[in-house]
Amino acid sequence: MPSSRGWKPIELSLCVPGLLGPLAGIAPVGIDLPAVPALCRLLSRADRDRGPQDVFEALAGLGGYPRDALPAARLRYLGETGGMGGPGQLLCADPVHLRADQDRVLLYDAELNVTAEEAQALCEAFNAFEADSGMRLECVTPEHWYLHLPTAAGITTTPLPHARGRDIDPLLPEGADASRWHALLNEWQMLLFQQPVNQQRQQSGQPMINGLWLWGEGEPVDGRTEVKTLWADDPLVQGIGRHLSVNARPLPADPAHWLASVGPGRHWVQLPGLLQPLAYRDLEHWSQAVMALESAWFQPLLAAVNSGRVKEINLLPCDGTDYRYQRRHRFRFWRRDKRFSAHMQ
Repeated sequence: MPSSRGWKPIELSLCVPGLLGPLAGIAPVGIDLPAVPALCRLLSRADRDRGPQDVFEALAGLGGYPRDALPAARLRYLGETGGMGGPGQLLCADPVHLRADQDRVLLYDAELNVTAEEAQALCEAFNAFEADSGMRLECVTPEHWYLHLPTAAGITTTPLPHARGRDIDPLLPEGADASRWHALLNEWQMLLFQQPVNQQRQQSGQPMINGLWLWGEGEPVDGRTEVKTLWADDPLVQGIGRHLSVNARPLPADPAHWLASVGPGRHWVQLPGLLQPLAYRDLEHWSQAVMALESAWFQPLLAAVNSGRVKEINLLPCDGTDYRYQRRHRFRFWRRDKRFSAHMQ
């Protein structure tokens, strides 16, 4: 490892939602967890404190937004289009597959593989159906759709990541106009089901795109952050950067090289890939993703802190904990490295 003489250290907030669970009722000791020695060293020797309960609370804290009211639709739209979506209210209206299971309806959004042509056709059918209502559905990407409303919807919603793989009934919109929106969602489900696009998908063995999940209400307020640069592939984080006038860039392809060259100051890095397999109890792919982060990120990060290149890692697994690891913590020999399962929820 090169000498740290002359280097200006950086401070790193590392947001990794889903890193430590929860594992949806599975006892960590009862499954085969990946071997991640660098991550276990960091977790075992770091100072531990209370942290954000989920990624939305973490992002609200990043930008100084209301803790329980991150305006995700406006911010994600800003990250994807550069605009705020115009007057009225904007909601994420993402395409999902709803599957009946005995007395429940479960939501899935993994492996839908929606094409641009399918998305466009479904949005056009919706807009023709709602032509007189003032509502408009916009397909920004095949997976990310937005509902433009002339007035406030009068509802509070559940973020899509919190609804994956779950019974939608207790997660449907709440508020003064909730019953109206429940009826609308049912109408739209029948509308989408009838479209040629979905009939073709059903015939080819693909899951139907038979539902819209509304979420992300709220309007951005003036925010602030001490972070110099945001590093993430998530358009929601990109939108926060634009709203706060902070440099937002894609994740570096080579973390070790990035650590050797990035400028000083506080940086926010958000690592993806863990929430979706966790929600669907796909522990094999979740474990593979954790091991990939171990080699790509945690090993070079631990070396960078121990060399003095990185002053501090503030690790946010978005499970209610916050781990702060500094160079001096490497001498905490009395803190033996715990097994990964000991840190799991």
